Amino acid sequence: MKRRIASAVCALLVAGASLAAASSISPAKPVFRVDTATAKADPRTPRQLVVEAQGAVRSGGWENARLRVKTSQKANTMMIVFVAIPPAPHAMVVQAVLPVKATVTVPMPDKGITEVQIAGETNTVTAKILR
Repeated sequence: MKRRIASAVCALLVAGASLAAASSISPAKPVFRVDTATAKADPRTPRQLVVEAQGAVRSGGWENARLRVKTSQKANTMMIVFVAIPPAPHAMVVQAVLPVKATVTVPMPDKGITEVQIAGETNTVTAKILR
């Protein structure tokens, strides 16, 4: 009897672990909105550009907020998408708009690129590059 119970418990633990692993694989999605953005030369290494963004997600449970550099259609603009991994579809999370922030350091772009656009789900914020 004890072996059956132990086997059942082990099976439940394995099933729970695989569900947790499957939920963390969900792709990153744009955050709800971008509130502020800055782009400036790294004072320690001037050939690096530090881009910071603050924004919000629609609920709790969002993880691993980051900035992804994308190709831009404009010659003078670096395009970045502000993304995070959303909670699992049936996860119990706080239903409130919550703050989120991310930073990325990239090689300093050419002089022709003068601004950075950071896009979220509902808006885009532009920051001038401070060299």
